[in-house]
Amino acid sequence: MYEDFLEIGVEEKHKRFDPEAGMIMQHVAPWNGGSGGYHTRISGDLHSPTENSAFADHVFFLRKEEYYEEAKSVLWGLIKYQDNREDSKTYGLWPYYIEEDCDHMIAPDYNMADFNAKHFAYILKRRSDCLDDELRAALSESLMKAAICSIRRNVSPDYTNISLMSLNTIINAGEISGNKEFLERGKERLRKVHEYNAFCGCFSEYNSSTYSPLAIEEISMMLELFEDEECVKMAKDLNVIAWEMLLSHYHRNLKQVSPPQMRCYHNFEGSKLEEMIYLGTKGAFGSIDKANPKYPAMLQIPPVCPEEVVEKYLKKPFEPTFIDQTFYKKNNFRTPDEDTVIIRNIDSPDLKAFTYMAEEYAMGAFEKTDMWTQRRSSMVYWGEGQQATCMFLRCMNYDYDYCSGMVYTNQYRNVMLSHTGFVTDRGDFHYILDKTKDGLLTTKKLFYKFEFDGDCDNIKVEQNGGRFTVKDKGITIEINITEAVFDGKPMKLCYNETDKCIEAVCFDTERTIDFKNLKSDCHMVFTLAVNTACPKPVTAKDETEQLLKSELTMDGKTLTLCSPYIPVGYDSAIEKTKTEGRE
Repeated sequence: MYEDFLEIGVEEKHKRFDPEAGMIMQHVAPWNGGSGGYHTRISGDLHSPTENSAFADHVFFLRKEEYYEEAKSVLWGLIKYQDNREDSKTYGLWPYYIEEDCDHMIAPDYNMADFNAKHFAYILKRRSDCLDDELRAALSESLMKAAICSIRRNVSPDYTNISLMSLNTIINAGEISGNKEFLERGKERLRKVHEYNAFCGCFSEYNSSTYSPLAIEEISMMLELFEDEECVKMAKDLNVIAWEMLLSHYHRNLKQVSPPQMRCYHNFEGSKLEEMIYLGTKGAFGSIDKANPKYPAMLQIPPVCPEEVVEKYLKKPFEPTFIDQTFYKKNNFRTPDEDTVIIRNIDSPDLKAFTYMAEEYAMGAFEKTDMWTQRRSSMVYWGEGQQATCMFLRCMNYDYDYCSGMVYTNQYRNVMLSHTGFVTDRGDFHYILDKTKDGLLTTKKLFYKFEFDGDCDNIKVEQNGGRFTVKDKGITIEINITEAVFDGKPMKLCYNETDKCIEAVCFDTERTIDFKNLKSDCHMVFTLAVNTACPKPVTAKDETEQLLKSELTMDGKTLTLCSPYIPVGYDSAIEKTKTEGRE
């Protein structure tokens, strides 16, 4: 149905085929200190296994015989550059680029086993007639190695997209090879993923504009390729959960996923979400840029949005909506031997998220979250299409997000009551991959900022002490910072016109902070309200529990929030932070 769209990407990759390497080549710019950089930072003319496996898959899917030899060359290269050492920790894994093997990466990315294996599974199940016996056998063996890598890793169901992708790898490897042990292992994984997500009612990789589509892509592949009836039934249930989570937060006027997001790479997704909705509803809703499709895998295996979800979210007129959701519910499904990623503590308490969607804007926050670079909390979207704008809160170690910064929020409709703080053990750059999490930080500047992105040309910001009034495109955002102290001293509050952000500066001269031994107050208290007046909250300290308690009364409701006012461990901060008053 969408083969012509998919062919555009195949033709573009064909032009970059490198005869010497026998693979597709891409130019990778030097890492600039922005997002990513966790696993590798090499640059230059490189060959990516994931891009190459997708190319081979799409060539055979389209049956473009003129490119068969290139596709076969690519597959042989992928088989060669997989870690084939049985005694290796990364057995069955691929590196990001063939120029740097797993041993020499900053940190091998175990996701790569599944990112490549998914393409092998499709070729072997739907296009094996395009391969000779030798390549078919070698590709099947390579898929089994990737499945072994996934089995050994044992990823937890909280890591939504990879838990789905890994069980896809294992089940398909079992069905293709006839290996009943692998098939049963995959089914066990799927049962756990199904039970865990059904219990929570949504995915732990919550409301991600990047990973919700990827989850739907993986589920669509299950529905297309799985032969086992029990597996297909569970995949159908997961498909409902995925689409429900996405469309319940999709703002039809803004054409964005309303915040918050557990993981986000781009503040604006352009036409990507519209394309996925178009494909999922067979063109009934959404739109697609035929000259520049965004989701090649969905052109190959179009997703299917369940009719009950279409009826609930797309066919009804827009109405202002407040979502108060417990997206993670304390449970016993996960076990200590699993690789937990999104919610690392298997004893974590319930976790909540809040979203409000009005006709002209959307806003949202997590009840309690770190401030890793991929988080999006204390966030507002407004405007339409190319004129869309957003504002969100970040904690910065000079020029990069400091992931031991914390923000705690209670929200009802268009008003937020928030505290900020710090934890002692969440790291600096990445909350998992940082090798040192000792609470020490040396930096030139530590600060919070409300950053604007998108169409910012006409934004007006007025400051009156700790109160900032933001006006743009018919909306007014009031941010009132009523307390802001670091190590017992006042933070500096200002609007940075050059960088388009409101700053709360902890310090801006080089120093080393030992958060584990910092016993003076380190917190900020603020309210954020859109198109409404908001009174000043009442704040007090509970010195026995070392908690800051704030109350905000308006419109007959009293929102309460309590959180640590000095740095503590992450799990302790999550456990101690409480909100009430939204009922």
